[in-house]
Amino acid sequence: MQEDDNGGSVIIESPELQVALDPGLPLIRGYRHLPTGRAFGGSHDGTLRVNGAEHRMSALEVEPRAIPGGRCYRVAVPDQGVAFELVFTVAGATLSL
Repeated sequence: MQEDDNGGSVIIESPELQVALDPGLPLIRGYRHLPTGRAFGGSHDGTLRVNGAEHRMSALEVEPRAIPGGRCYRVAVPDQGVAFELVFTVAGATLSL
């Protein structure tokens, strides 16, 4: 995993797939299939629905951290009393969440 100088993304990759993650939010900024060079866009903000209430990702409490082979985001929705972790890893041509 490495920091990317273009936009501050965190890059996780394999020989087949490169994924650019937002450094502070559990969002995928883009993908690149390395054998073909094809690139696909991602998101810069999103929403999360908890118990029927919609929350902008940028308004949540997020604690990101690097893990071997990927990135983990601990997400808390304080007014709902909910917390969880999202883990992104890449193996081969597969992104796992």
